[in-house]
Amino acid sequence: KPVSTIIKADADGAVLLPAELCRAAGVEPGADLMAEVEAGRIVLGLAAPGLAERIVARARALPPGALDGLPDDLWPHSTITSSTASETAGVTGLLPTVFADTFYWLALARPRDSWHASVTLGADERLDPPVTTDEVLGEFLNALAGTGPVGRAYAVAIVHDVRDDPMVDVLPPNPQTRADFDSALALYEARRDKGYGLTDCRSMAAPRALSVSEVSTNDHHFNQEGFTILFPLREQTPGGR
Repeated sequence: KPVSTIIKADADGAVLLPAELCRAAGVEPGADLMAEVEAGRIVLGLAAPGLAERIVARARALPPGALDGLPDDLWPHSTITSSTASETAGVTGLLPTVFADTFYWLALARPRDSWHASVTLGADERLDPPVTTDEVLGEFLNALAGTGPVGRAYAVAIVHDVRDDPMVDVLPPNPQTRADFDSALALYEARRDKGYGLTDCRSMAAPRALSVSEVSTNDHHFNQEGFTILFPLREQTPGGR
């Protein structure tokens, strides 16, 4: 039968649900819950798995060897960018503080990737909303293009997961604006002595526009652009890329 009780929030807004109320709802006390506001009501439900957890689960469900034709470090030079603040909130309504580049999605999606364990652990520990770009997702798809029907379907499913997740900002939310392209093109033009591709320049311009200054990466090129690198290089390839 229906069970109801009065619950008081403390001065900080925190609430404690009685154990019997949780059990009546089929929820174990201590479980993670998701709170949503609907028509003036606070609705509680079991927390859904996070995006990183869902990607890893997809990877584990692949047939054995589905991605084994690819090298362990498929994307050895790319970025996960971090910041403590940004100037604007994205579609999530929260401040995006992590820029997830191609390296991040590939490391999550490929259990054999040498960065998989570190990136998965980092994703589990972070609660802040990530931001990425359409160009990054395009590079992710291109990197898995040669994996056959199973691998290609897997790559597409992950991109849909990323774009459909309400906690992820994919920039721009509409097709790329001319200003976005021009900012990347200006950096490309200004760095004639570098090896940055246009998408690399976009991945540098996007976090800079969000006041992101710290970069968790294994790409030394971001040092050259004034970012602080947080993800240590395992080895430096002479000449870079």
